[in-house]
This record gives sequence, C-alpha cells and structure tokens, in this order.
Amino acid sequence: MPIQIEPQNTIPKKTEAQQRCDDWLAQQFGGPGAKAGANGFTPGGDYRGDTIGDNGQVRGHLSNYAMHLSGSADQTQDTDAFIPRGGSRTLSTTDPAGNTVDLFYYRNLFGQRNVTLAVLHLDRAPITQVGNRLRIGRTGGPGGDGPTDRHIHSELLRRRWSTFPKPAKRIPHHIPLNRLCPPSR
Repeated sequence: MPIQIEPQNTIPKKTEAQQRCDDWLAQQFGGPGAKAGANGFTPGGDYRGDTIGDNGQVRGHLSNYAMHLSGSADQTQDTDAFIPRGGSRTLSTTDPAGNTVDLFYYRNLFGQRNVTLAVLHLDRAPITQVGNRLRIGRTGGPGGDGPTDRHIHSELLRRRWSTFPKPAKRIPHHIPLNRLCPPSR
C-alpha cells in the first residue's frame, strides 16, 4: 500500500525584496520610525497571509492585498498616517463595528490607475499638507487601538468606491499593495 504524504503548511519567510517594499511603504504612508507590513506579514515579520487549511486555501488577514502600518515593529507605538497628494476622499465614516473607514480615490497612485485606497482604524485629524504628502491622522483609531496592536489597516481596490464593500464584494477588486513599490534593483 503506497504511503500518502500530507502537504505540509510551512510558514513562509519574508524575503529581502518584501522587506524593502515594506520599508518603502512605511516611508510613504507613515511618520518617522513607522513600520509597515504587507506581502502577508505584520510590521514585525509575523506571517498572517494565506495558508492551506483542511479544506484548501484559507485567506489570511494580510494576504498580499493589505497592509498594517504602525509606529513600531511590535505594533505598540503610534505614528502619523499620510497619503500621497493627488487623491480625493470619497468616504469618511464609522462602520457598524465601530471602525473608522476612509476611502481615497486616485487616478494614478504610484503607477496604479483608477484605484481607491481604503484606510481603516485611523485616528483622524484635519488633513494637512506636509511636503508631497497629506497627513490624515494617526494610527490607533477604533479597531486598531489595542495596547499591543496599534495600527491602521489599508487595502487597495480597483475603481472608484464611495462605500466600503463587504469582503465578498471587494475581494475581486483587491490589488496587492506591493504593486505600489518600485521595482527591486
């Protein structure tokens, strides 16, 4: 009788290219010392992306379409939150769970055309220009305000959105945030 080998669900390790991308995202969207985690990883490097479960693939919280931004790798510190200039706010609300949800539409965001940047858990502040960016608040707003999980959660969606769709509706519109990063050298 042949031996059946079960697939092993190994935890991926962050690559140097992924770290460079996360560092670049932190510089674009956070204040001094900010840490970003995209590509399926938290700012501290813990994997929270897709896994293979008993019934096939399980979508992870950060997969490759979302980013957490924090003031420290362990997500215990806050940082200012920024967006690039050139976008327009299409939504600023609080969802039924109490999380802040802000949407910003861009005709062109670092080469991605006709996209909406969704920012959740923002501790909002009046929008102010700082260099070529706009300060929109700080990390640690409702939903991202735990003592060891202070962050904002961002997603990038195809087309212009003025409401934040439920996951089943927005999943087909996700664009990996790592597409914003410059090509690796």
